[in-house]
Amino acid sequence: MHLDCVVEDLETAVRRAERAGARRESECREWRGSRCISFSDPFGHGFCLIEFTKGAYI
Repeated sequence: MHLDCVVEDLETAVRRAERAGARRESECREWRGSRCISFSDPFGHGFCLIEFTKGAYI
């Protein structure tokens, strides 16, 4: 299973995830009004943190 988590502040969410043991698997990707970074948790399960600009996710 892979989770996509929408966050309001990507930088803050990245710091929290890394402090909790997540490992970054990609650089920040920007696409159509969003920014996304891929991670894996300490057990190897993948997830993404995604931030949308205002009005981008309608």
